[in-house]
Parts: sequence; C-alpha cells; structure tokens
Amino acid sequence: PLDSLPWMAERLVISLLAQGTGEPEWRLAPLAAAAPAAARAYLAGRAAMRANERSQAAAAFRRALEADPSFALAALGLASSGAFSPVALIPTDLT
Repeated sequence: PLDSLPWMAERLVISLLAQGTGEPEWRLAPLAAAAPAAARAYLAGRAAMRANERSQAAAAFRRALEADPSFALAALGLASSGAFSPVALIPTDLT
C-alpha cells in the first residue's frame, strides 16, 4: 500500500539516490512513480551512461522496463543508449 512504511522508505531511498547521482529535478516524480526495482535499474543505467558504458546502460534500462513496462524514462534511456535504432526497422530487401 502507498501509505506503508516500507513503501515510503523505498521512495525516500530512490529520491536520495536520484539526487545523489545528479538526476535533474524533473525526473524525480517519474522515478518516484516507477516500481522500485525499475527505478534502481534506471539509475544504474544512467550511471553507466555517464561512464560511457553503453552496453551496461542498455542492459540496466532493459531490466527497468522488465520491472515496469510503462516506465517511459527507461524506454528513453534504452533508446539513447543506442541499443534501439529506428534504422533496424527499415527492411533491407526493398526490391
């Protein structure tokens, strides 16, 4: 439940982690709304992106989406990691 002590503690931890990693203020609300496992994986992905570890970032963003398929920030992170490319959707056999 939203008013349970474990839920509130998890939200606080996610918020502190996000602020400690330099996430912009506007990302705090979507992070708080995401499933805790998704938020943690997303933050791991952001840290990997800052370290230019794109494959690790992509894996973390995928974990975030597995935990919460509606987590738009994770989908955006996956796309920005280069793991998803619209070019891959273009058919190669156009003859």
